[in-house]
Amino acid sequence: MATVNKNFRIKNGLIVEGGTATVGGFGVLTKAQADQDYIVSLIGGTATSANEANKVVKRDANGNFAAGTITATFVGNVTGTVSSLSNHDTDDLAEGSNLYFTNARALSATSAAYDAAGSAAGAQAAAISAAASDATSKVAAEAALRVSGDAASVATAASDATSKANAAQAAAEATAAADATSKANAAQAAAISAAATDATGKANAAQAAAEATAAAANTAQQNGTTAFTAINYNDVAKQVAATTGNIAVAAETTAIAWTAVDYRSAKLVVKVKNGVHTQVSDLVITLDTANNVAVSEYGITYSNGTELAAVTADYSGTDVRVRVTPANANTEVVVVGTLIK
Repeated sequence: MATVNKNFRIKNGLIVEGGTATVGGFGVLTKAQADQDYIVSLIGGTATSANEANKVVKRDANGNFAAGTITATFVGNVTGTVSSLSNHDTDDLAEGSNLYFTNARALSATSAAYDAAGSAAGAQAAAISAAASDATSKVAAEAALRVSGDAASVATAASDATSKANAAQAAAEATAAADATSKANAAQAAAISAAATDATGKANAAQAAAEATAAAANTAQQNGTTAFTAINYNDVAKQVAATTGNIAVAAETTAIAWTAVDYRSAKLVVKVKNGVHTQVSDLVITLDTANNVAVSEYGITYSNGTELAAVTADYSGTDVRVRVTPANANTEVVVVGTLIK
């Protein structure tokens, strides 16, 4: 029970719900009977109108104090009327005064009790408010701590998740690469095997066909029944053409050349042009196994009856060359013909 030191003032009445009240360790009288009897009933004993020591003084049937004259001096506010004060002595007044002030003390004590109850209630409310505020603060601090902790956990979880995701990605990529390599190697091996088998089969078939054809041709030749047929022109000959452009100085110039090992003979037409005149002739060339050149020019024709250029052929290095020596400056030579293997 809380103890509060405070003065109370009650203006409109005091109500105490408890059954008892104390002031300074003494019980406070409460009204439980009719006005004229409740004090006597509470303190015990009897009341008398006689002037006797230690007895409660009461009125007689006419409402008069029969115990004697009560003399008293009142200070402050007094509620009610005191009749025949001259009929009561000083002791009676003293007893009445004591009773009045006892009731006043009881009222003050009751007010103090109410004030104490109010202060206790206020203190309780303040304590509840303080406890609530403290709890709120602690909850907020705990929440902040938890949030802080959760943020750290989230960051840690995010980092861990990223690390695991990267590791999983690397593992998946490695597995995919290994699988792709394995499948590519298997596909390559299968393709090589299939190609080799196919090539071998085709080569064997081609060889068999060639051997059969050669055998048949040999047999026909031996029997004198070989049939000669046309051959591919490009297998034995090549068409060529060349021009020297303008020969500004009348000096020996190569009009056309080819590799001797590729083509051993040639039949060419050589045209020479100088100003308004032209010359044309046929040229036949062939080589022996020692690369000696045999050349023959024929059918020489001049537009003005005068030779415009001398034409011949030779072997130089690895090439067969057609050489032209113009009779005049500013001569142009054109060669067309067939090279024969």
